[in-house]
Amino acid sequence: MVGTKRSLFTWRQAAVVCVTGNDVEEFLQNYLTCDLTRLQTAPTIPMTLCNLKGRVVVSGWAHRHTSDMLDLVVHQSLPNILVDVLTPYARFSQCELHPLKEPVQVEINDTPGFLDTYHLHTHADDADGLDDLSDNLNDALVRSGFAWVTDASTGQFLPQVLNLHEQAAVDFDKGCYLGQEVVARAQFRGQVKKQLNPFDWSGEPPEIGTLDSAGRFVISVAKLSQTPPRGHGLAVK
Repeated sequence: MVGTKRSLFTWRQAAVVCVTGNDVEEFLQNYLTCDLTRLQTAPTIPMTLCNLKGRVVVSGWAHRHTSDMLDLVVHQSLPNILVDVLTPYARFSQCELHPLKEPVQVEINDTPGFLDTYHLHTHADDADGLDDLSDNLNDALVRSGFAWVTDASTGQFLPQVLNLHEQAAVDFDKGCYLGQEVVARAQFRGQVKKQLNPFDWSGEPPEIGTLDSAGRFVISVAKLSQTPPRGHGLAVK
């Protein structure tokens, strides 16, 4: 890989919503599907936010910045939607949500963590001279089977359909969160019929949020080569 600078890169496809407040972890624990107590031993954990119908609004990662500040890393198309969903609840908990303008930075080292060797840095505004690692991370997400929801797929699928419960983004024992009743019922009654599957493509890449020629709803697409154009992706069917 070329163009490194202290092993730091930007991640232009990602954005951060910073959540602040005296009881910010307690507040988010009541609305996200993950168990935020895991942040005591890991700086970054997978999460989703569902709506009341149990459909995934955003998928991404919770990242601890300080004791009274947690960052939610989501696709760049979704910060405003995330803020709109959580703000009415945040007011009651005296918490605030702030989309950040600074790009997400990623460090590569050999310490296990977020997607094994990638480590997130938020609130870092010095991105001059850093290469964008979006293509590499997009490939890593597809390979790991992580369904990263965008504005083309928000609010459409249960987390189990997107296999996010197998990515440790959903905890069925932690207690309440938005859409919990629907999500739990689908889990324990086995009512999930659609599944997330990997696929390969060549030629023109399929468009995210549309049905491909095999009738699959395309969640994410990664390009492996330009010549010939080919890659892989994740889709629901």
